[in-house]
Amino acid sequence: TSASITLNAGSFTDESGNPFGTAESFSGITIDTLAPSLTITSSPGSLGGSNTTSTITFTLSEVAPDFGNLTKTDFTFSGGELSNLSQVSPTVYEAIFTANTSSTAAGLVSLAANKYTDNFLNPGSGGSLATKITIDTLAPTVAITSSTSKLAIGETATIQFQFNEPMDATSVQLGDFI
Repeated sequence: TSASITLNAGSFTDESGNPFGTAESFSGITIDTLAPSLTITSSPGSLGGSNTTSTITFTLSEVAPDFGNLTKTDFTFSGGELSNLSQVSPTVYEAIFTANTSSTAAGLVSLAANKYTDNFLNPGSGGSLATKITIDTLAPTVAITSSTSKLAIGETATIQFQFNEPMDATSVQLGDFI
């Protein structure tokens, strides 16, 4: 939004009674009272196995020159660590979220309101991930049982492997057993 000011001719006089002559206008005022908004996304949205990092993207509705000055202490996050905040474009920043080891706790990232401003010093709104990051960096466990504790020549036993979570059957090979 913009504003202007006009002073009409003859609208005032000096101490001697001379009227103000020519109308004067000034239109160089820009008004911005809208707070910048923030959207936070992650990619990928699931972490586990060898993939333990997600790119967190912070998209601003308008330029916020001080957003790049934020540090990890300005953000609230859980399920991992946040690092390497960098500017991608005038309104987009990225950071790296690294999942905690041995965890299934969801990844969360948020920023409270009033942590950054736009060019007119309007304080920015807060934001948080719309969808939590799914994390499974917990190594599977296995319980091994036998149908018998003693075997004689010619006898057999049934050995059972009970995993604590679903396993990729193709990842277990006969050579894995000693």
